[in-house]
Amino acid sequence: LGRLEKAGAAFVGTNCGRGPKAATGVIEKMGQASQLPLSAFPNAGFPQFLGGRYYYLMTPEYLAESAKDLVAAGANLIGGCCGTTPDEIRVMARAIRGMKPAARKIVSAPPAEPLRKTSEAAPPEPHFLDPGRPGPLILAEIDPPKGMRTKKSLEGIKSLVDAGAHTITIGDNPLAILRMGHIPFAYKVREMTGIDPVIHFSCRDRNLIGTQSTLMGAHLLGIRTILALTGDPARVGNQPNATSVFDLNSFSLLELIAKMNAGENLAGASIGQKTNFIPGVAFNPNVRRIDAQLSRLERKVKLGAKFSMTQPVFDLDKARQVYEVTKGFGIPIFLGLFPLTSWRNAEYLHNEVPGIEVPEEIRKRLREAGDDGLETGLEFCRQIIDDLFDTAPGFYIIAPFNKAAIARVLVEHIRSRST
Repeated sequence: LGRLEKAGAAFVGTNCGRGPKAATGVIEKMGQASQLPLSAFPNAGFPQFLGGRYYYLMTPEYLAESAKDLVAAGANLIGGCCGTTPDEIRVMARAIRGMKPAARKIVSAPPAEPLRKTSEAAPPEPHFLDPGRPGPLILAEIDPPKGMRTKKSLEGIKSLVDAGAHTITIGDNPLAILRMGHIPFAYKVREMTGIDPVIHFSCRDRNLIGTQSTLMGAHLLGIRTILALTGDPARVGNQPNATSVFDLNSFSLLELIAKMNAGENLAGASIGQKTNFIPGVAFNPNVRRIDAQLSRLERKVKLGAKFSMTQPVFDLDKARQVYEVTKGFGIPIFLGLFPLTSWRNAEYLHNEVPGIEVPEEIRKRLREAGDDGLETGLEFCRQIIDDLFDTAPGFYIIAPFNKAAIARVLVEHIRSRST
């Protein structure tokens, strides 16, 4: 206000906002700081969505009483903003006719309180990325169920952990197909196994407020390893009326995680405690020209990514290339492995799932394998594991059709080589 007065303002005031009550509080504060005339033009509260349209349901009588409160708080000029009409203004005018604004009493501003220091995050528990674990790390993926029955999924996860998986990764409605919320499911996994799961976090389904709120909730539940994803568009999924949000993408989500780890929300306000998220990112080597993907990965590392998980790779030469071209990135890159179950499964993934490419030679061999397609698919994965066992920091095993028993075969193969 002082700067406005010095600049020559004849009137100061408040406009729109959250309704008359909030406007009254603002006028009270302004009246304690300035003798300038004060104006108040509140909106009619928050609109409500009814019958496909937004309506302001605040009554003229309430606005009239609120106008009296504004005068009593010191307002000299009163009107209305969003949701008010000439009828409301007439009612307000009649209500305050003859009233005089309250006398001002300037109050010296108290000295500013020092900013409260954001408290540190709780000491981190052991994490699958901590140094000293023997052999390649094993990340096994099981997604939440499509309905309410969790027993089969949780039993599958326990079998993978018992077989030697170091952590479980959990999708966030992958391919925009509706599944149970992944954070409560991850909490159950953590509670059951004692491991720190990796949750995939898509920017598709939550706006900026919801994303920050959900991440704070995840921290509260002890979930701290986040795979930052932009996400598949909603139109590819099984909910035809769903819309994609995308207030953020994988890059800006990493920026948000960095701010929360510093104890702030995206707007820079304190959240009271630093989070201790460990962000990871996706890397897709299944492209003709890998330079663009490398540039994306390099940028993500600069934004704080601590590890990366690739799309499934089915070509041994491509798998070797992953580690040749990422030598200088300084983070572990876990190669995605997906045991193909049949020729039809391979054709579907190759033609309909973004980011996946199954070489023609492999599709041909699967077709020739017939009923032995699954064993052929597992053998492709074993070949890649054996070839890169001493090169890859670990492997990211995706259970086809959420069948943990298939993924367990590869977990056991890796563990048998590690002993």
